[in-house]
Amino acid sequence: MNASRHFTSHRHGGPPRPPTSPVSAVTPFARQVQAWAQAPGGLAGHDLAHRDLRGVVLDGADLRNADLTGSDLTDASLRGADLSGARLRDALLSAADCSGARLDGACLDGSQAACCRLAGASLVRARADGASWPGADLSDADLSGLAASGLDLTRAVLDRSHAAGMTLRDASAEHSRWRGARWRNVSVIGGSLRGADLRQAQLTDCALDGTELAGSTWEHARWRAVTLAGGSTLRDARADTLCAPGCDVPGLSPRAPRPPRAADGPPRLIVVRGRA
Repeated sequence: MNASRHFTSHRHGGPPRPPTSPVSAVTPFARQVQAWAQAPGGLAGHDLAHRDLRGVVLDGADLRNADLTGSDLTDASLRGADLSGARLRDALLSAADCSGARLDGACLDGSQAACCRLAGASLVRARADGASWPGADLSDADLSGLAASGLDLTRAVLDRSHAAGMTLRDASAEHSRWRGARWRNVSVIGGSLRGADLRQAQLTDCALDGTELAGSTWEHARWRAVTLAGGSTLRDARADTLCAPGCDVPGLSPRAPRPPRAADGPPRLIVVRGRA
């Protein structure tokens, strides 16, 4: 497989990717799975649990409702694959390329996806309790309805991602990047966004409850109806240009009033109907 297809996450602050597996590393069973994927009906509903599928190429494959519980998909290519409703509990997805994949309603509990590329993927109503995705690329991903407890997003990149109705409980997202992300009705309960970069992020009807925000950056972000509770504060965050009209934001320094504009030159004499 060509190593050039992989996302180089260290450019975004994450750890470098492991080297791409050579073609010879693909197991005979993985080759058989690739052949099955070309047959009518693809791999929808197939039982592929606890299988060695390292380096398998299943771009655009139909894997709806497939059982991949505990399978090793390290360095696999699943670009544009349909994994809606798939069971990926405890699956290994490190360095896999799942860009553009559909994972709507998938179970990703306990999955290990360090440096996995999920750019542009759809994870609508997916579940990811206890999952570990450090350094993953989720830029432009749709995270609407994602529910996760204990999710590790350390140094993950989520630029321009969209999330409506997402719930993150006790998530570790330290030094993650969410530039230009859009959140609506999102709840972040506990966990940490310490050192996270949320520049230009737009939050509407969201709640940050007991979440560590020290060192996070909110420059040019916009909040509407955002609530900070449980000790969450922006006291040690960078938020000088945060726009949060009507929000009660603990730790946010009020903007200094703009100084009056100096007059341009000396007063001018205005003549009206010949009189000064």
